[in-house]
Amino acid sequence: MAANHCWVCGVTLALNSSTVTCVTEHKLQAAVTGMEAVVHLAAVVGDPACARQPDLARAVNLQASLALIEESQRAEVSRFLFASTCSNYGKMKDTNKYVDEETE
Repeated sequence: MAANHCWVCGVTLALNSSTVTCVTEHKLQAAVTGMEAVVHLAAVVGDPACARQPDLARAVNLQASLALIEESQRAEVSRFLFASTCSNYGKMKDTNKYVDEETE
């Protein structure tokens, strides 16, 4: 694949009230094979959503993310970018300030 081209792959999860059917290993493998980079943007976002459906949040935010990382490593993807919201940092002491890696 030429350096000035990209391939966009959306992996859809089938959701219902308490079940998540994650993408199969084969589909993940097909999605990352031959890629130079993977940009991981999928997640159940925010504490309220995660609290309402903790099993779904764990399946998507942890298990599916780990599966994507592992398949990317197997496929020798050289760059893996994981994006997240500030929920990664937990509750802020001062809600008027931005949160970064130095925030306590």
